[in-house]
Amino acid sequence: MFSWPDTRKQCSVSVVDVKRVTRNYSAADSASFVPLVAFDCRGCEPVAWYPGDDGFIVKAESGAVFEEVDLSDADGWTDYDDQANQGVSVMALEHKFTVHREK
Repeated sequence: MFSWPDTRKQCSVSVVDVKRVTRNYSAADSASFVPLVAFDCRGCEPVAWYPGDDGFIVKAESGAVFEEVDLSDADGWTDYDDQANQGVSVMALEHKFTVHREK
């Protein structure tokens, strides 16, 4: 819960799982928007998102897991998957906010 200075107004944002809406991104989704995360926003509306320098996990199709991935660089993130003997990357990361209301 966040309170705005000099007012009684409050807001909160919670990360929620929305069945049949949010899901993991895969190579088959290349160049498509996929709803990865959903927020329950009370008293506020998100307008921007800035990827941080750690905390992201990338899972390659081979099953290799890359932890603490830094997505803050505008040029993207790259690494090498030894199991598949090929490069792995997250490039041209984009986002958008859309409203989804539960029925």
